[in-house]
Order: sequence, then structure tokens, then C-alpha cells
Amino acid sequence: MTAREDKQDMAQQSPVDIAGYAPGGAAELSFAYDGGADHLTNTGEFVKAIYENGGGVRLRDSAYTLVEAHFHTPAEHTLDGQNFALETHLVHRNESDEIAVVGILYRLG
Repeated sequence: MTAREDKQDMAQQSPVDIAGYAPGGAAELSFAYDGGADHLTNTGEFVKAIYENGGGVRLRDSAYTLVEAHFHTPAEHTLDGQNFALETHLVHRNESDEIAVVGILYRLG
């Protein structure tokens, strides 16, 4: 998938208001990160960190490798309509080139 196709796919997914959520059962997501970013770049829209050996996540039975982290200020997404100061997206890919994104929302203070 090209960077342009990725951007088009992401445009269809953002922004999202996460509303009416409820805690679920046992998590099927585990984290195993190591090392640091190989380099940083400014796209003009956001700053992103590129990883070549940054570890990753396991979602159910699939391993996803961390390939990029980027930051949005203010956050793209809301939680029950509440805005956040910053959002980090940890972008991962598996061997089938499927994408898994972990979003982290930040409050000031």
C-alpha cells in the first residue's frame, strides 16, 4: 500500500468520537516495545518518528511491528465529546501488511 493510499484510508477513519464505551473482558492486546526511533521527520502536517526495530504489539494471534509514531495537537478524536490537547498514534503493520493503530489521548495538567 502506498503512502497516498494509507492517507486516503485514514481520512475515512478520522475523526471519531468514542462514545458509550464500556469496559470489556480480558484484553487480547499485548505490548512489547524496545529501542528508539531511527529518525524523525516533519511532514508539514505532523511530526513522525520512524522505527525499524521498535518492537510492537500482539493482537489476538497476529504480531504487528511498530513502524511509525505521529502526533496530533489538538487530538483528532474525542471521548464522549471531550477534546484532548494531544494524541499519539502508534502505527503497526503485520506480515500481511495489515495496519493496527494504537491511539493515546493526553490531557493538560
